[in-house]
Amino acid sequence: MTDVIHSPDRSRFEAGTAYLSYAQTAGSFDIQHTVVPKDMAGQGVGGALVKAAVDYAREAGLELVVTCPFARTWLEKHPVG
Repeated sequence: MTDVIHSPDRSRFEAGTAYLSYAQTAGSFDIQHTVVPKDMAGQGVGGALVKAAVDYAREAGLELVVTCPFARTWLEKHPVG
């Protein structure tokens, strides 16, 4: 299990040195960029970051926008609730 921390002051979800950055407005939440260092690749870290961000957006009632190619592809393969 990957521990994901929400850092709203940085507009990020973080797991160690991996992170997902986003932009949030009054009604929307845009997943913009996912960075996973090579030594963490293939361990599900990127997916855990995307899932945490999507869960947050849904719980906050925000419209989800996904401009990050990794997140878009991951969500196509792993539909979240």
